[in-house]
Amino acid sequence: MAFVLVQHLDPHHESILTDLLSKTTKMPVREVRNNMRLEPNCVFVIPPGNVMTVRRGVLKLAEGKPERGARHGIDFFLESLARDKGPQAIGVILSGSASDGTLGLEAIKTEGGITLAQDASAKYDSMPRNAIASGCVDLVLGPRELATELARISRHPRLLPLPRGESETVAKEQNDYRKVLQLLQAENGTDFSLYKVPTSLRRITRRMVLNKVPEMAGYVTYLRNHKDEVQALYQDVLINVTSFFRDPDTFELLKQKLFPSIINNRSADQPVRLWVPG
Repeated sequence: MAFVLVQHLDPHHESILTDLLSKTTKMPVREVRNNMRLEPNCVFVIPPGNVMTVRRGVLKLAEGKPERGARHGIDFFLESLARDKGPQAIGVILSGSASDGTLGLEAIKTEGGITLAQDASAKYDSMPRNAIASGCVDLVLGPRELATELARISRHPRLLPLPRGESETVAKEQNDYRKVLQLLQAENGTDFSLYKVPTSLRRITRRMVLNKVPEMAGYVTYLRNHKDEVQALYQDVLINVTSFFRDPDTFELLKQKLFPSIINNRSADQPVRLWVPG
């Protein structure tokens, strides 16, 4: 895997992050330059004053702010990663303030990738907490456990490059694939047999990776023994990962301060008008 670190950095100060990380890992650590190609077993660090995307495995830099503002540079990168790598993308949200990263993780999960977040050990827990509250995080772990999980995921046979296309892989496991769909239908009454096979297969593969199951036949057995996993797969296939209340602190502020102020400063016959964009 290639490791890309995107942080909120002061655009007016030189970063020593690359030097600091070089002292803690045997992997090469590089500050990103425009059009730098991702390589496995290397760490790539965003430079100050830039926003970053990835396209066809190449990192692209641009000065200034992403469309949603400077504090959402992590969303900006993760959304591009989701588009570029699809089910091979992995997003990890560590300690940090505000809600940057949540929309990026949602994009990764929608494309069939894997999402992780730091647990309560985070010194600044707003970023991981907002991501977890959105319902788009697959695993919540401490830093050491996150590293262990990434190493395990990287070795999972379902994520290694396939010698044949997805359709041939399904043909080989067609009977087990059909059994998975039958279990979903038996439990929830929904027939997924007319869904696009590659889409359904990516969702199933995602759940197999998360549950450490290497073969489809083994996953059928796992589903039969774990009803909660049937529901988890069902939700994954439906791509039901978003949440209107993705920023709990903001809605608490609205409830406690803004809405009472609006109500108390109007006459009884005045309507309250709210605009919800999107």
